Amino acid sequence: MKHASPSFWSFVLLILFIVVPQLSCAPATPAEQGRQILEDAAEAMGGLAALDAIENIDRQGTRQVSSIGHGRLTTEPAWVQPPPSLSSHH
Repeated sequence: MKHASPSFWSFVLLILFIVVPQLSCAPATPAEQGRQILEDAAEAMGGLAALDAIENIDRQGTRQVSSIGHGRLTTEPAWVQPPPSLSSHH
């Protein structure tokens, strides 16, 4: 019986080292991906302890409501409401 050459066995080992690890790595589920995104976002904001220490959130600014493309006639400018004050406390 003829034995396989060393280059054949090297090729087989190379394929095994490349293919087998890829078969054992299943892609993350959408839930796992979502959790990882949330964990990364929390870490970017200082970690869960820093976020847990927040007692309130204040927002201030202005907003502008418009109806772009909803004029009565195509020759009329778009209607834009004057910006009211915006403040919220949570």
